[in-house]
Amino acid sequence: MCGIAGILRLTGAVPPTHPEVIDRLDAAIAHRGPDARSREVIQAGNIELTLLHRRLTILDAAGGGQPMHWPAGGGAKLSVVFNGCIYNHRELRRRFRGEYRSDHSDTESILYAWAALGSGCLRELDGMFAIAMFDHSTREIWLARDLAGEKPLYYMVAVDGSMLAFASTSGALWDMARQDADLWKPGIDPAVLAKWMWKGYDEQPPMRPIQSVPPGCVARVRTDGGGIRVEISRWAPDLPERDTPPDLDAIDEALQQSVSLRLDADVPTGCFLSGGIDSALVAGHAAEQLRNQGRPLRTFTMRMADPAYDESEAAAVTARALGTDHTTLDYPASSPIDDLTTLIDKLALPFGDSSLLPTYWLANEARRHVTVALAGDAGDELFAGYRRHLASWLLAPAMDTLAALPWSKPHGACAAHPKSAESMLSRLLDASRHRGYDDVLAIFPSPSLAEFSAEAEAMLPSARAVPDAPRLDFQEYLPADLLRKTDTATMAVALELRAPLLSPSIIRAGLSSPMRSLLAWGRTKAPLRALAARRLPDSITGRPKSGFALPLHSWWRQDYAGLRTCLSDVLSSASPWGAVDLGVEFSAKAARRLLDDHVSGQGEHSQRLYLILVLALWCRRLGSVR
Repeated sequence: MCGIAGILRLTGAVPPTHPEVIDRLDAAIAHRGPDARSREVIQAGNIELTLLHRRLTILDAAGGGQPMHWPAGGGAKLSVVFNGCIYNHRELRRRFRGEYRSDHSDTESILYAWAALGSGCLRELDGMFAIAMFDHSTREIWLARDLAGEKPLYYMVAVDGSMLAFASTSGALWDMARQDADLWKPGIDPAVLAKWMWKGYDEQPPMRPIQSVPPGCVARVRTDGGGIRVEISRWAPDLPERDTPPDLDAIDEALQQSVSLRLDADVPTGCFLSGGIDSALVAGHAAEQLRNQGRPLRTFTMRMADPAYDESEAAAVTARALGTDHTTLDYPASSPIDDLTTLIDKLALPFGDSSLLPTYWLANEARRHVTVALAGDAGDELFAGYRRHLASWLLAPAMDTLAALPWSKPHGACAAHPKSAESMLSRLLDASRHRGYDDVLAIFPSPSLAEFSAEAEAMLPSARAVPDAPRLDFQEYLPADLLRKTDTATMAVALELRAPLLSPSIIRAGLSSPMRSLLAWGRTKAPLRALAARRLPDSITGRPKSGFALPLHSWWRQDYAGLRTCLSDVLSSASPWGAVDLGVEFSAKAARRLLDDHVSGQGEHSQRLYLILVLALWCRRLGSVR
C-alpha cells in the first residue's frame, strides 16, 4: 500500500517541470506511504518521465523499493510504480521465472508477468492495485486499476497535449493544475458536480481536467504523433450472467484461500469486526488459520454512541465465538469537524458518505496495534445484502402501481429515524416517481435536489431501468463510495486494508448466483448466512443489519461538538461556497430551511445537511478558481 505519482513531458514542447512542482506532488501523496520516499527521472527519446513513490512497507522491506525495473541488471525495458498488493505474487514467481532481485516483493512479480504477457497479465493478478507501467521500447505508459476499484488512480492531460500527470489522489493533481492554470485550464464540471450532490459520490471527479481510471480498466498513454493521447479500455472480463446456483462449499473454500493470501504480510495483521456476518466469516477463517500457526487473531470494533448504530456488543459476542483477541475502541477526543476537514483536504472531493468519519476513527485507533487489517467489504454488493436489494427484487413488477399511489408527503418530510421502516417506505415511494433505484441511493433525491439547486437537478441523467440492483451497486456504489471511503480513511493513517471477499473467484460466485438464490426465504445474502451458520450461533447470523454510521439524526439537533453551529455559520456567510466558480447555483437559503426543518423535528435531513457541510469544506479546499 503506497502513494504513486508521475509526470510525463514531451521535452520539445514544454519546459522542464520546476522542482517545486514535483516536491508538492510528492508531498500530496506522502501520507499514503510514510516509510520511504523515492523519485526517478527517465529519459527516452523526446519524452521525460518522472516517477514518484511513497512506500508503506508491508512485504519485503529490503527488496521492495520502487520505482522498480525489468530486467533488474540494467538496460531497463519496463519500469513501474505501484500502489496496492498482489496477493498471488508467490504463484506468479513460480509461473514467470527469471532472475528476481527481491526475495518476495509483489511489485517485481508484476514486472515479470507484464514482460511475458503485456497488459494481458492484468487478468492474472489477484489483488488490489493502481499500476503505472512504462514501456521503454514503445514509450507508452499504462495506467491500470483493479477490477473492483479498491485502489484509486487519477490522471490529467495538458490542454496542448504536451504533458500528462497521474497520482493516487485527485487533490495532488488539482493543486498542480492550479499552479499552472494556462497549461491545465482547471475548472469545475457542473454536470459531474450535480451527480456528486445527488448521491454524494461519482466515479469521476468534478474538477477538470482530472479523470479517474475506471475500475477494471487500463489507460494506454501514447506519445507518438506529436502529442499525448489517452485510450481507455477494459482489461477485466465481462461480468458473469446470473445462471449458476451458489456452491456453498466452493465459496467457503475460495474464502479460505483468499483469507490465507491476504494474511501474507511482514507486519502485524488484524481484522475489523462488526456485528454482521461478512466480517465474521473473514475473521473466522483468519482466526482458524492463525490458530494453526500458534498465533491469535487481533480483531477491532468501535463503540458507537447511538444504539441504533452500535454493533460493539454483537462484535464482542462474535469475537468470543471465534476465539479472537478482541479490542473495542472508543471515539477519539478530537473534533469531528476538524477530522472531517482533514479528510476532505486529503480526498479533495465532495464526498457525502458520513461513515467516512467512524471508519477513519476505527482505522486510526487500530493502527496503534496493526499495520494491515482484513475486512468484510463487498459482501452486500456481491450477495445482495441490502434491504433495498430485496425490495427492488420483490417490488419490481409493481413499481408502476406504486408510482401511481397517492402520497402527500414530499421527500424528507418523514421525520422518522432514517433506519426505520417508515423512512424506507417513504424513500421507495418517492423513488418510484422519479429516478427509480438511483433515487433510492441518493442523498438528495431528485425532488430534494431541485429545491437546493434546480440547475443541478436538470443536469442529472435520465431515469434508467435497473434489473439487477446488486450488480449495479458492485459496479458503481462499491468503488465510487465504499472503497473510496475505506481507502481514504485507512491511507490517512497509513493502514493497509484488505478485502478477502473481493477475490476474483468470490466475485464470480456472487455475481453469477441467481437472485432467487441470494434472496431465498425473503432474507438478504442467503449463501453467506448459510456459511456463517456453520461457525456462529443463530443470535449472530439472524440479527438484522445495523451498519457503521454516525448518529447524525440527533447530532444536528443537539449541536453535538458544535456541528450545527458550524453549518449555520457557513450558511450565514456572504459566500457559503467560497471563491469557486461551480458553474451551478446552490441555494444557501434552501439549505437553511433544511437545517431549521430538521432541528424542529419536522423533517429528517441529517445526511443532506452533512453533504452541504462537505460541499462548503470542499469549496474551501479548492481555493479560488475562475
